[in-house]
Amino acid sequence: AKQLSEHSYYPFGMTMAGLSYVSASPTNKYKYNGKELQDDYNLNLYDYGARFYDAKIGRFTTQDAFAEKYYSLSTYQYGGNNPIKNIDINGDSIWVTVHTNIANPDGTSGIQTSRYYYGQNKDGNSGFLNASGNLYSGNNAFVNQVSSALGDLRSKSTGRSLVDELAGSSNNTEIAYGSRNSANGQDGSYIKWNPTKTAGGPDQSGTNTRRAYIGLGHEMSHVQDVWNGTIDASEWTNGIPKSEIYATHVENQLRAEHGVPLRTNYAINSDGTPNVATRILNSNGTSRFYNQTNTYNITPNLILGATPPPIRQIISVTSPFKY
Repeated sequence: AKQLSEHSYYPFGMTMAGLSYVSASPTNKYKYNGKELQDDYNLNLYDYGARFYDAKIGRFTTQDAFAEKYYSLSTYQYGGNNPIKNIDINGDSIWVTVHTNIANPDGTSGIQTSRYYYGQNKDGNSGFLNASGNLYSGNNAFVNQVSSALGDLRSKSTGRSLVDELAGSSNNTEIAYGSRNSANGQDGSYIKWNPTKTAGGPDQSGTNTRRAYIGLGHEMSHVQDVWNGTIDASEWTNGIPKSEIYATHVENQLRAEHGVPLRTNYAINSDGTPNVATRILNSNGTSRFYNQTNTYNITPNLILGATPPPIRQIISVTSPFKY
């Protein structure tokens, strides 16, 4: 291997004078945090995908698209103004981990662990990226299945709003394989998802199946509920938490925009019939728990909301939500 360069940096990424080594050729442009240095016309800006970063002043050149989440920070800040503790990759927070069997030089075997976050590369293509911003190109089936599912969700407005809100959060959630779908209701730090699981609650067509990516969206709405501080973990009925009312509300919005029959009940009885106590739709297909917030085209922000009201605060539904 040939060493192309060696650089020493101040915390915010400015190069320390006199402490760097650069070979004659070829030029290595990937430097601080593995980001590409754009030195054309002496700009010396780092390409972070959606924005450019100026290490001399420790600021991005354009505002953070998710600035409303961090009122106490400058809209141009980098790494929460603490680059020793934090790095600003692309502002994306949905992760997967890949474990790969490798052969060590001494003949033993080991496991290499790599993490990939969901976002967009510099060409605007969405998928799982490594720390350098390159799209995952491996053959791990689960990573590709998650990427495909997130792409399916983002193909419509509500799903795009849900995925992008989580991806742009200051929190992190890891999507891992699980035989049963679930989400961490304490801090939203993980989602377990089975890409082959199509079992869901009873729907308008009389079946109990749903597309796997709809199930992923259901679990993502639990994480959203936790991160927004609106989750209601108190009992709804038979040990089922009220948080499932919100999750199925989002799920039905996802179903509606994909032309899938709406979910009518959360649970089923032991004999396979819908559990009446967990009915979430009126007979005309409107919500039993959520009001229609507007009479014209509803934007994803109004559908999902930055702070949707907890179920316990909903006293009456006078204009039921139409999916």
